[in-house]
Amino acid sequence: MEKKQNNVPQNVMEEQAMRDNAIAKVNKKLIIGCVVAFVAILAGAGIWYWVHTANVEKANEAIGKADMELNDSVRSAMYKQIADDGSNAPNQRARIMTAINYYDQEKYQEALDYLDKVSVGSDVVTVGVSCLKGDCYVNLNKLDEALDCYSDALDQADGNPQLVPYVLLKEANIYRSQKKYDKEYECYSAMRTDYPTFMPDIEKYYERAKIAAGK
Repeated sequence: MEKKQNNVPQNVMEEQAMRDNAIAKVNKKLIIGCVVAFVAILAGAGIWYWVHTANVEKANEAIGKADMELNDSVRSAMYKQIADDGSNAPNQRARIMTAINYYDQEKYQEALDYLDKVSVGSDVVTVGVSCLKGDCYVNLNKLDEALDCYSDALDQADGNPQLVPYVLLKEANIYRSQKKYDKEYECYSAMRTDYPTFMPDIEKYYERAKIAAGK
């Protein structure tokens, strides 16, 4: 795929970096929380033909050990081994955890390689995966690909008031860096109208985008 060049002003990148750093921990907690919720949903659904197979029982045991491992590097290696060893629910969770570990190490392409292999049945988890893919593309300076991922996340979020404004903010940051102020304004306008409590200072960013867009 041809790499797109994006000339992003330094001050915009610094502002975006500050805001992305502020929500990075929330993003990670969101994804991990979604993964935990996904596992709980599977357990509650009574999917007997998964949980009674030898492969799934083995993977569940392995990922349980990985969850309890205190050494970060050992735990990461355990997750990666499980991620590469099957495609059942525990293996899918291990793929997400492996991707998160790579993201934390700033190995964004490696993280994408694992995220592309993730297949889950929970919309909430899917939103988290799409957002993390978008974040990887942002760090690789492939902003159009990032926007595609965030667009997917919005579709998957299906109006969820905790997820939609979070994704809209990510889109707004990119649109501003690309000087697509009309698009940025649309994002903040939607946040201001439908999710006014998501950002305490939403009015400041809304007015800034409105002026830049000539509204």
